[in-house]
Amino acid sequence: MDQEMIGIYAGPVVGSLLALLCLFFALRAARRKRLVDNIPTSKTTGVFIGLVELEGTAEAEAPLHSFLAGKPCVHHSWKVEEHWSRTVIESYTDSKGRRGTRTKRESGWKTVASGGQAIPFYLKDDGGVIQVRPEGADIQADNVFDQTCGPTAALYYAKGPATAVMNSDHQRRFTEEAI
Repeated sequence: MDQEMIGIYAGPVVGSLLALLCLFFALRAARRKRLVDNIPTSKTTGVFIGLVELEGTAEAEAPLHSFLAGKPCVHHSWKVEEHWSRTVIESYTDSKGRRGTRTKRESGWKTVASGGQAIPFYLKDDGGVIQVRPEGADIQADNVFDQTCGPTAALYYAKGPATAVMNSDHQRRFTEEAI
């Protein structure tokens, strides 16, 4: 079999394997989502070991204070992003073999600082109280702070780094989630 024939058969085979791999991961993710969606909300008095969903208020003897919002909490994660943009000149070759250049504008957000903290806390509902230890948990918290500002705002340097990223537009976005 010559090289050209191998190339003709290799493309569909690789494409089929890639499609099967994507299908496998999609089915696995759908099964996990269905499992989480179908877990009933329990009371604290009826909790068993394993996957469980609880609903109530989070309480701690010595709560944390969130970094950006300054609110009392038991978990918080924050992020500071800086906007950048640049003009890029790129070379290309068209379908007829002619070389040329074009100007392209690129932009995006780069995380320049982040952090957070979590402590064990008590979850209280009408049935009782249970201790929650959040180490290793996937926590989906509420957004408690979201602000975008420029360098004239006090927040820009007070809660962000003193230096800017390359090609900065001098605009920062501060976000925080907390429980």
